[in-house]
Amino acid sequence: MAMVAEAAAAGLGVALLPRFLIADEIAAGKLVMAFDVEPYQPRSYFLVYPDKPVMPALKAFRDWILAECVSQG
Repeated sequence: MAMVAEAAAAGLGVALLPRFLIADEIAAGKLVMAFDVEPYQPRSYFLVYPDKPVMPALKAFRDWILAECVSQG
């Protein structure tokens, strides 16, 4: 992650990093937030997949993991 932050600071692109890892670089003006929102929340997970018809195996996994999350509260 440090190399990604360094690459972004060098102008090589955008980086998706936890704010706590780059707080000093933000304070120093070496990096800026690309958005006004924090993309991650503590203890959050995301399941992402292409916006097209969902394969049966992926749908089964998605349904199972959602059911597990609900059952765990």
